[in-house]
Amino acid sequence: MGMVFERYPTGGGEMLLALKLADNAHDDGTRIFPSVATMATRTRQSERAVQYQLRRMQKSGWLVLVRQAVGGRGQSGMPAEYRINEAWINGAELAPISDDDSEDGKGADSAPNQSEKRVQDEAEKGATGGVKGANDDVKGCKAFAPEPSVEPSVNRKGTVSGARGTRLPDDWVLTKALGDWALVEQPTWNADHVRRVAEKFKDYWGAKAGEKGRKTDWDATWRNWVRNESALTTGAAKGASGEGFGKRSYGKGGKL
Repeated sequence: MGMVFERYPTGGGEMLLALKLADNAHDDGTRIFPSVATMATRTRQSERAVQYQLRRMQKSGWLVLVRQAVGGRGQSGMPAEYRINEAWINGAELAPISDDDSEDGKGADSAPNQSEKRVQDEAEKGATGGVKGANDDVKGCKAFAPEPSVEPSVNRKGTVSGARGTRLPDDWVLTKALGDWALVEQPTWNADHVRRVAEKFKDYWGAKAGEKGRKTDWDATWRNWVRNESALTTGAAKGASGEGFGKRSYGKGGKL
């Protein structure tokens, strides 16, 4: 927000709108889902003025339309999404807009073009989520989605699903590459001991219930498991069997 105070080239209502958009964006300027009605209320302007200012911001390059509104009311609707120009955030200046596009000029009094009005109307429908009276004190005032910034439910579900990871496959076997790595990481181990550790690893994670049994990177989980294992005693150290890990066959494809 401080950057908008210092560098946004236009004052008045347009600057108020820029401040409100920046306030509800992520730190990198992304994930802005404006509702024209709510922006008008919060900047003390008419909806027509806000629609015009959004067009001006896009024309100047300061505001970038990431995705137009999709669908209608309810959970299936997706509001329009914007982001602040990354180059401007990094210090680039905006190209000046001609005087006849000024907020106080003739254009501000004219009705917004039909395409822009349709996009903004759809954005408002998506932002409301089909719930009337989102603000208790203002009848019909649509909720600004988000404040703080909240991603649409479809995006949220995808992010959460990816973060949960997966369970260890039932047919998991230790690859030769990971077995060789274990012998380097634990110099006292031998190939038979690596196999026993792998069996314990598979049994443990196969029986682990709930979210704790999910991992996003099972190779990394194996490496951490090996690091936490103890070294073998001298009598059972690597070489006791007379064979190194790389000299034996551990199944198809070089797996244990």
